[in-house]
Amino acid sequence: MTMIALALSPDFCIVAADKAVGRRTSNGKVVTQEKAVKINYSTNSPMPYVATAAGYSLAVDLVPEFASAHSIKTPADIVQLGIYLAKTMKQTIAHSEWVNEHTSTYMIAITEQNELFVRGFYLNDETVLLNGCNPTLSQVAAGFEEPQKSYWEHRLTTAMNPLYEVRTPLQRLNDALSVMREAFAVCASTDEYVSPEFDYCVITAADRRIAFNSTPFGSIFG
Repeated sequence: MTMIALALSPDFCIVAADKAVGRRTSNGKVVTQEKAVKINYSTNSPMPYVATAAGYSLAVDLVPEFASAHSIKTPADIVQLGIYLAKTMKQTIAHSEWVNEHTSTYMIAITEQNELFVRGFYLNDETVLLNGCNPTLSQVAAGFEEPQKSYWEHRLTTAMNPLYEVRTPLQRLNDALSVMREAFAVCASTDEYVSPEFDYCVITAADRRIAFNSTPFGSIFG
């Protein structure tokens, strides 16, 4: 299990994933003492991107392999990346281990037009979850069921896109991270396969930056 939160807005986005590691054994799935980074990112032009995965978090480790052999220049290339991850998973893992589970990947990229392109994809049945530019509604992509899922998505959306006040991007970033810290702690308190600790990437459209576990430097955060 991996908890993933996507705080989305047209000018910057946050991709967050918890650090817990579960292993499948002959007695079923067990949680380990390991901690893992489940986020992969590239700052290469013309299309910097961030990728994460849930259910089969090792999928994120396959992203650089794809990128080394295929140029990622357009949203269509991100679509092909998702298909590659799905096919690789199906060839690598026993059918019985993924056929009844929702294993997924989420990718956010900056297009050459400085738009944020979001792609969400179920690996096991290759269903598209999110697809498009300039996102506005944040997502708790894995970790909570309804009604908690909608509750945390609403709080993240409000933090990223205030309705009645003007806040700087840095203030919105800090507000969203505060909501995430609370959400991950709540999820971890009821699910042993989720850790309260998480990694995150911030990806900005205007100055095309990606920052890992830190605030990006740039004019919009000045």
